[in-house]
Amino acid sequence: MTFEPGQPVRARLHGAPGHTRLPRYVRGRPGTIHALRGRFRLADALARGQAVDPEPLYSVRFAARELWGDDAGDHDVYLDLFESYLESHVSELASEPSTQGDRERHHRACEGMS
Repeated sequence: MTFEPGQPVRARLHGAPGHTRLPRYVRGRPGTIHALRGRFRLADALARGQAVDPEPLYSVRFAARELWGDDAGDHDVYLDLFESYLESHVSELASEPSTQGDRERHHRACEGMS
């Protein structure tokens, strides 16, 4: 799957054991593709000594409020994420920010992941 700038995505609820470059605070959160950074070998696999082919690396924009709640401010956060960390997402970015209950459920879901 290849993503295009402006395309809505969601960071996967990545639960793979061991090293990952997918921060917990972004897992399960909606964002928007900002730019393609190139193709690189997945750092997670390299840390386990696996030989892997390069995959796309994207700059993804997340609204700070989607990550940390209403008090986070009106700024955006950009993260460079591998394609395997992302999935297509029907945009909810135009809707109201997630409720506190949604954020708490997300936090509990991620607590057990390494």
